[in-house]
Amino acid sequence: MKDYKFSVKFTLALVYAAMVILVAFSIAFPFFVQWFVEIRHKDPSLATTIMIVYYPCIPFAGAFLIALRNLLNNLKIGLIWGDANIRHLKVTSVCCLMAGIIMIIGGFKYMPFWISGFAAMAGALVSAVFERVFSCELYNRREKEFESVRDMYEKSDNIGNR
Repeated sequence: MKDYKFSVKFTLALVYAAMVILVAFSIAFPFFVQWFVEIRHKDPSLATTIMIVYYPCIPFAGAFLIALRNLLNNLKIGLIWGDANIRHLKVTSVCCLMAGIIMIIGGFKYMPFWISGFAAMAGALVSAVFERVFSCELYNRREKEFESVRDMYEKSDNIGNR
């Protein structure tokens, strides 16, 4: 397998950039929305709808980015099969699910939100699958370790009985 640490570091840099962009965009978002509505000659109530959908998604996006950062930091130091990574994957899945639900509900007022909502739901599904795979692999590794310790104990017990 090729060295994965470059990919992890590169993705980590992208996550940090996304965190900065999320904060900056959240501050400037009302101005961008007003500009969009005026340029496109849309209904002025659309700006309110977009902001009502966007701002509740910010905490989920922030939690997602923090969990992803923590997961990548664990991978960078070589901790792949751990409970913390499973927890971080679960957080990413829940965050994608919640943001997806918010956007799909917003899609009834402004259809393009459906695209983002379904994309977020797909991200939730992928994260949930990876979380389940990591969980099963960690369980199997622990089970094998338990069996090897138990076998070693039984062998030492058989030697002592002779």
